[in-house]
This record gives sequence, structure tokens and C-alpha cells, in this order.
Amino acid sequence: MGSSIRDFAERLSDLSDSAAISDYLMSVIEPLGFGSFAYHLIQAPDIDQVAPRTATGISSYPEPWKAHYVSNGYVNHDPVVEKVFEEKTPFVWSRVIHPASLSRQQSRLLDDARGIGIMDGLTIPLLPRRGETASLSLVPNKLDPEALNDPGLHNHVHLLGEFLHSRAARIVVEEAATRNSRRRRSILSPREDEVLTWVARGKSTWDVSRLLGISEKAVDFHLDATKRKLQATNRTQAVVKAVVMGIITFG
Repeated sequence: MGSSIRDFAERLSDLSDSAAISDYLMSVIEPLGFGSFAYHLIQAPDIDQVAPRTATGISSYPEPWKAHYVSNGYVNHDPVVEKVFEEKTPFVWSRVIHPASLSRQQSRLLDDARGIGIMDGLTIPLLPRRGETASLSLVPNKLDPEALNDPGLHNHVHLLGEFLHSRAARIVVEEAATRNSRRRRSILSPREDEVLTWVARGKSTWDVSRLLGISEKAVDFHLDATKRKLQATNRTQAVVKAVVMGIITFG
């Protein structure tokens, strides 16, 4: 297993996006008897905040399940996630999660998961690198319960998880930031984005109208729409908000 761990680490170092990492990780875990995985970075609010948890990562779970999980806010009720905050070593779900202690939402989550074939799993809590809580969960497709509880298997996948985390954490965070930036940019129409970008560069309404080949009235129309969308009282505040949100950049 030592040689395969070295090969795993070296191969990971050549991968630069989550899709490639997902494909490679699947090729590694399938011979071990696992059929899917979820690598998560979990951000929990401070103890005095009421904001929900958020999670991002890489997963080979079925797309409908991932959408269902997100739309129901299951990261805030998932008993596996709860155990990740409590445990320091790999754990098998069925050995640490007791049905009698679950809330209604937690029971519903597990019922929904079983409905798509996620019956049990092995989760590895990972060492934090940026203050986040991280984990790698593996769902078996060929392992019997005895094999799933094998300490040797736990040690092996724990090493895989730590090497994965050391490589994938930065990639996951950067890709999430890119997706968020695209979503924020979609707040404004292309023309509103153009107008506000020129305003951010110090151009007047007249300047922008000449640069874009539209009337000054049209420039003001797009600026008014932008201010409404960004809940800004004037164009300066709209520019500041857009920059803070990553919608536009100065230049």
C-alpha cells in the first residue's frame, strides 16, 4: 500500500481541477470496494452566529442527490457531518449513528439517502488547513460490513484523504470563488455591467454614451436599473458595492 500512496500523491500533484481529481479518485477507490465519494469543506458559523453551515467540495454522488441535498439544506442536519465535528479518526456510519437519537430531519435525510442506494459509509475527518472542517466520505458497493470496519482499510483511506485534502482544498476554494463571481456578475445585464464598469473608471454619462454608442438617457436608464439591483442610492455607492461583490474591478 505504501507504493500506491506515493503514486497517488504524485498523480494528484499533476491534476489542476476538481473534475480530473474526481475521475482519478474514483479509479483509486473502486478497487477498494467503494462506488462513490464526497470530499467536503464545511464552514460552520461562529458560536454566536445563527447563519447556516455551508459546504463545498468534490463528489461523485448522483447529480439528483446532490441537488436534493443542497435544496433541503441537509448539511445543517446531516448526522455524518455532526460526527465529523466530534470524531478525530475514521468512522463507519452505522456504528456511530443511532436511529433512536436522530431528529425527524436527520431520519428523513437517511431515508432519502437509502432510497438512492446510500446505505452505509466510511468517513474520514481531515486535518484543517484553512480553519475549515473537512472530510472524505466513501460509500461501499462491494464491501461487506466486516471489511468496511477493517482498521487497515481505515488507515489506508485516511492517508489517501489527507493527500487529497492537501491538493484539493485550494482548487475547491478557487473554483467555488469563480462560480460565486459568475453568479454575482449575472445580477447585472451585459449592458449594465458595461456602463457601470466605465463609470467605475471615472467616465461621465456623456463619456459612456459616446464610448458605447448609446444616448445619455440610455446610460442613465441602465445606471438606475443597476442602483435598484444593488440597492444603492447613487452611482458611487453602486460602484463600491459592485467592486466589493466582485461584479466589476477597477482598471
